[in-house]
Amino acid sequence: MSLPSDMSFKKILLSLSIFILLAFAVVVILNRDKIVYTGKVEFIDVDCSKKASILERVYLNDQRIRKQDVPFREFAKVDHENQELVVSILEKCSMPALGEVGQKQMDAIWLILQHTEKDTRKKYFPGYLNLLFSPI
Repeated sequence: MSLPSDMSFKKILLSLSIFILLAFAVVVILNRDKIVYTGKVEFIDVDCSKKASILERVYLNDQRIRKQDVPFREFAKVDHENQELVVSILEKCSMPALGEVGQKQMDAIWLILQHTEKDTRKKYFPGYLNLLFSPI
């Protein structure tokens, strides 16, 4: 068996590359409702005196959307909105203590941070865990 010439090897490589690109395009087109980029999590203005009620709403929205049969795009939109609210609270108001908010609100922070980018989790999880394991 002889090795293909340099030119035929390049043609094979080009054909394979085109096939892979077309296959990827077909997958993207067939799954376009599942592939969603909602953008960077931006800080939004939050009222620190209302953080308990905001986190309550975040928790309810997070759990509601997970129980519904909705397109992934809607799911991602709610996750993104919740991420902006939680990160904004943590930035502006700092990590709340369990005495300031209830367990459900603390669960909201945990649930939402799990769905954030790696850098966001690295930034906020240590504060959450320190609070969780500190003596009351």
